[in-house]
Amino acid sequence: MRRIGLVGMAVATVAKARVAWVVGRPGEDLSMEPQRLPYADDEATAATSPSKMRPDGYAQCRWHVPGAMRPALDLDVTHDTSVADSMCFPNVFASKSSLYFPYPQSSYHYDLDNVVYTPEGGPNPHVRVEVTTAMSDIGSSPTVTRGAYGFKDFETHGPDILYDQVPQSPGVYQVTLTAYDFEDAVAGPIESKPCSTCLSVTDRFRPTNTKPADCQDKPAQVYAKRALDAYIAQVEELVLYRQTAANNACSDARCDEVFVERTELFQLQHTYKNDGDSAVPDKLDHWLDCLSRPLSPAERTRLSMNPIQADGRVQYADGTATPPVCARTCAYSVSLREYYTPYECPSDSGQHNHRRVCQGSIDPAGFDTEKCAFSQTLVLNGPTLSPTATVNLQNEISGLGNSVTLLRNLDRIFPGANYPEPLNRYKELHFDVRCDKTSPSFASFCHDKFQIKLSALFELSSDLNADPSVQGLLHGLPSSQIVFWRVRQTESGAWHRIVDNELDDVNGRLSFPRFETKLTFEAHSACGHVQTVVWTIFVHRTEALVPNTWWNSLWACGANACTVAKSDFRVCKFEFSSTAAAYKEMLRPSPVSLTPKTRGGRVTFNTFARGTACRGEPETYLTLHEGACYKYDDICSHFDQCKGKGQVRSISVQLCRKTKTAFVSYFHAPWCDERRAAPEKVPRLCNTCDASNGCLEEAECYFGPTETPESPPMPPVATSVDVKIHWGFHGFHCWWEYDNSTPTPSFWLDTNAEMSQVPIKVDLALTALPDTPWTGLTVTCNLDFSTMTGVSKTVTMSKRFGVERCEEPWAADTAKRIRHTCDKVAWYEGRQRQPAPFQACGGATVFPITTAKSAAIATQFLDVGELTCCNDRMLDYQYTCRPFHRNLSIKRCSPAS
Repeated sequence: MRRIGLVGMAVATVAKARVAWVVGRPGEDLSMEPQRLPYADDEATAATSPSKMRPDGYAQCRWHVPGAMRPALDLDVTHDTSVADSMCFPNVFASKSSLYFPYPQSSYHYDLDNVVYTPEGGPNPHVRVEVTTAMSDIGSSPTVTRGAYGFKDFETHGPDILYDQVPQSPGVYQVTLTAYDFEDAVAGPIESKPCSTCLSVTDRFRPTNTKPADCQDKPAQVYAKRALDAYIAQVEELVLYRQTAANNACSDARCDEVFVERTELFQLQHTYKNDGDSAVPDKLDHWLDCLSRPLSPAERTRLSMNPIQADGRVQYADGTATPPVCARTCAYSVSLREYYTPYECPSDSGQHNHRRVCQGSIDPAGFDTEKCAFSQTLVLNGPTLSPTATVNLQNEISGLGNSVTLLRNLDRIFPGANYPEPLNRYKELHFDVRCDKTSPSFASFCHDKFQIKLSALFELSSDLNADPSVQGLLHGLPSSQIVFWRVRQTESGAWHRIVDNELDDVNGRLSFPRFETKLTFEAHSACGHVQTVVWTIFVHRTEALVPNTWWNSLWACGANACTVAKSDFRVCKFEFSSTAAAYKEMLRPSPVSLTPKTRGGRVTFNTFARGTACRGEPETYLTLHEGACYKYDDICSHFDQCKGKGQVRSISVQLCRKTKTAFVSYFHAPWCDERRAAPEKVPRLCNTCDASNGCLEEAECYFGPTETPESPPMPPVATSVDVKIHWGFHGFHCWWEYDNSTPTPSFWLDTNAEMSQVPIKVDLALTALPDTPWTGLTVTCNLDFSTMTGVSKTVTMSKRFGVERCEEPWAADTAKRIRHTCDKVAWYEGRQRQPAPFQACGGATVFPITTAKSAAIATQFLDVGELTCCNDRMLDYQYTCRPFHRNLSIKRCSPAS
């Protein structure tokens, strides 16, 4: 009833209604003074008012945050999401501690029925909301958004109404509320003064990774597919690190710092590529082949440079002998960033600066917390480039010459030496150069006979690494352009560069002046040493064939040349055995230790006060062994440097005239006899000996002033045993010959065997010439020798014998000389041989024969079990062929009784 009455009274009286902005916080009114609106029938007032509001001087509404003076809120968004994933910032209008919303109150609203406002229903009381976007990330031109709501609706849902009107984007927003009352009949709609505030939203949240990547630098590894794959996986994780970064709903205008930097091999070039403008979903495929990309032209050129100089030294492009680091490095970096604008509501002066900047997450210490960066390095070295650099024998070895043979079947040639066959896996070769003491260059292993091109023996090759990462990097570059060779002979020899499988010098040939030579091949690349291959070359000289001692040892004839008592023949024994010491020493002499040639200084030999006898330089030496005697010629052909450099050292060189044995000692005169020389002494002899007087008696070695203590010690000289090619004996071909006669028409000894000889033991009866007190005769043998390498040699040896008639054969009963008895059957050619009394009649016999027409003598040999003796009528006894000594196989014609 009251409401009806109030409505009815509205026509006759002026209601004391008022409109005030209030906020739902205790004790806070947004108006400085209550705002009063005129009643609808206050015509006088309305007619005299210059505007739609009564001129009562009400103050402006100030909408602000509690405790703040400015009607504004500068909101910094520091979280990834707010309320929902689609919301940039929270509803600040619903928070009483923030920019809590105001709403109008009027007596019409409360005292009368709640008038529902509709735009079509006329000028009913309502609240108008106007949001002006002064500046925003989503647009640069100011925009205005308006809406009208009933008093009750706004009071109930004001926070949501306001929140929905403001864009969910960083920016500066001016929010203005105006309350409207019933329309005045004269002035029209009655509105309150605007109630406004400013809201600025700044996005302080930056992209954050959700899949942490491995951001550690990796230690350098050699190029290999497995290492490359692991590196690629790390790069892919880094790309995913960028793609999956989380952000809030305010903005995602990414400006990531993204780059890759590559350092080429040999540090020839640095390439930087900025990928910051790439889209976040971009997989950055060009990052994945940063390390595996084929060589650049500059890298290819440098890798093809031969580090081996013309003189064989290794010197790299930087002028040093230190291999460079052939490494390719790729550095990757991703820093998560985005563009943002630091917005701020205008100050009282109205000035503000909204500049867009790109920024990541920086902690108070200035460290970028959302940055992942690392480097990867892959290295090329020699073995990585070519793991199989090889030096192999040629399939067909040529250019050795007629006198040089590559030995095979070494177990047969050198039994017990355990030499391997000439195969690539053994890296060892043995050569026969047919070099013996008769060769002028024997001391240097006949090196002038064995000079050969490198390509005639070896084939040098190298294979590139089959690993796909290396193959892709080199991209068809052949190994011959990146692997280079050099070689040296012996560990202290000079290096020689190899070009096109040949020595790159004037001579261009290999020679081997020693028994054992190590050929050291080295393969190098611009990235360092590739591989070392060592072949050992053995040059086998042929053992000197000196059969004299053995030949003389075959014969034993007693102490004198006398004939057997009462006979006309002398007995000699011939005995051959393959187990005899002299035979073995001839075929297998004791080994001689050798030292490589070293020239140490000047050697002067003095013969007391007679001045200088000879000068020379050291060449070789011979070691004297315990219990062995050495001939003068053997000793004088060896020569060595003096030990103890910087000192003057005298040595004693003497010669046993009787045995022709030379011996040497330091500061004392050793003794010798037929069996012994200076035991365990190293001879130091002049290689120019006085042939008539033997070696000079005094020798002095001088090597200049004494070395200073600072001088480094001389390295020890390695020794090796000169393993020579030995001879094998294969037979006798022997004949006899009296002085001034013809030889036996056939060989009295004729043997031949492929490998060994059977023992031979023969008692020989050497018959004296008739009517001659002294008979001279000679045995000559062609001795067949050959080596296991296929070289044959025949040595002719002779030995002269004398037969002295120390007494004549006599008949026992009459003392009658019988030398002419049975002469026609005992001495003449063409007759059946019938020995005369006391002549040899059984066994091996050498005897002279003549003819009836000539006095010339021919030599005859006969080896029979037993002959019939000649018995003349004038003899008192009958003679038969009978043994005359139990230790002899020879028989002679002796009396029957």
